[in-house]
Amino acid sequence: SKSSTFTELDDVDKNESRISRFRIPASVGDDLTKSYWLGAREYADGDLEKLAVRIVEQVRLRGPFLSMAEFVNRRLGQDEKAQSGALQSAIDESDLNDEFANDADAGYVIQANDIGNNGYANSTAGRGPSNQGAPGYLSQADILGVLGNAATPRSDTFTIRGYGEVRDPKSKKVIASAICEATIQRQLEYVDPKDGVDAVPENSANSNAVEITSEANKKFGRRFEILSFRWLSKDEV
Repeated sequence: SKSSTFTELDDVDKNESRISRFRIPASVGDDLTKSYWLGAREYADGDLEKLAVRIVEQVRLRGPFLSMAEFVNRRLGQDEKAQSGALQSAIDESDLNDEFANDADAGYVIQANDIGNNGYANSTAGRGPSNQGAPGYLSQADILGVLGNAATPRSDTFTIRGYGEVRDPKSKKVIASAICEATIQRQLEYVDPKDGVDAVPENSANSNAVEITSEANKKFGRRFEILSFRWLSKDEV
């Protein structure tokens, strides 16, 4: 990956993707240090694949997220999860910023002994690159700026469609087919009423299910209810 100059805006390699914090980057010349602070940045397919793998790892480590805020923000506390959110942690783990910043000679890393007695409640949060926030530095905000309008909390109501067909055993041609559509909704109750909210009040929708005893509930969770069902014609698909 590299930081591009203003004159290169129409000359991006086809195997690279641009993430720019500005509508019109203010890069001047071809100097890498200057373009790091003023320009856009391109990411190779390998960079994005590495980042995607790290994001999945962070989601598995921290999820399931109970809200959009929990996905975006860091956790409260003193452990690794309290230093940054899932996306920023994935960026840091992918090392997409360190090598590029070194090539551009764009600052230095603030160490623990540089912080001194500055009164940080979480002193670890004060460490990191001095160039954080520069246009050439990929941040969680950059990713959310691209994906944020498409990111939504998961709904508990789903529309599912199913398709089935019968084929002639010899010719393999389709003899008959059918398409159905169902709207289902996740309920408060568990699959097995043994751990129902009446029996265990702690297992309400707004609490962690800490006292689940049924193996079925541990495996399948809360019950889904079919709200509507209908057969579809081919014109509706």
